[in-house]
Formats: sequence, C-alpha cells, structure tokens
Amino acid sequence: MTKVQLFILIRILFAEGAASVDVTFTISIANAPSGCSLTEMLTAATPAPPSVAPIHLCVDDMTSAGLTVDSPVAGSTYLWYSAPRDPMNPFVNYLASGTSYNPTADYSTTGVEQIIYVYQQDAVGCISSAETTSFTLFNCNVVTEVCSCDGSDGMIFDYLSAWHI
Repeated sequence: MTKVQLFILIRILFAEGAASVDVTFTISIANAPSGCSLTEMLTAATPAPPSVAPIHLCVDDMTSAGLTVDSPVAGSTYLWYSAPRDPMNPFVNYLASGTSYNPTADYSTTGVEQIIYVYQQDAVGCISSAETTSFTLFNCNVVTEVCSCDGSDGMIFDYLSAWHI
C-alpha cells in the first residue's frame, strides 16, 4: 500500500480595509480503482480586530503607559503600524509588535492626533483587519496664566504662573 501526502496551499489576500471574512474550503479526494474517497471541510477564520483605547501623553513625561490592547488573546501577536499595513510589503510603516506600543516623544507633533493601526495575528498566521486608535502628545508644562496687576503701592508687576497638568 502506497501512502501519498497531499499538501494544498491556498492564499487569499484581501485589500486593506476590506471586511474580514471566514473562508471555508471543501476538499474531496477519490481513488477511482478502489472506490475510496475522503471529503474534508476546512475553515480559515480571520481573527477579530483588537480593541485599543486612544490616549493622551505628556511629551515631558513619556514614562506613562502607552497604547495597550484591551483583553489580548493568548497565542496572538499584535502588530502596530503608522499607516495601513501593506500585505505585499508588511515592513513598510511597521512600528512594533506586542500587546502595547509606547510612542516616542516628537515635539513637532505636539497637540496633533496621531493615528495608529493595530492588527491581531493569530497563532496560525491569519491577520485581522485594522483597528485604528490614536495618541496625542501634549506639552504639559505650559504657561496658562499671565496677569499684569496694579499693586496697591502704585507699582505694576507681572505675574506669571506655570501649571503642570
């Protein structure tokens, strides 16, 4: 009796932003001389996009927590990108992997919301559609009050107050 191993690779690429779908394949193999046959149904399930809450960070205190996946799935990897992931070139715009991402301080983007794209890759390599989240860097050591006050002795002085938010 001769055993034959059959390996079938089916790769389906979806455009970024396309809805994630589960794909089911039915494979039938028949041996005509013996009359034996085998039918298997396989489903490739796409993982759900991760959930990540947006955050605000102080540029002068980047020790606070970064973006973090809510309820990470054991065995999954989370991929962080600065723009939508290109399945044909997955290292373009790649930032990091893991359950959290800590942005770097960039004073040129202070006050501007930065969009981040997060994907879940399951243990077999299937990748979810993107979940977008954001972070905004603030310069928290800012001057919030400037007052010119008329003193009772006739002197005018300036009062400057800096608040750390």
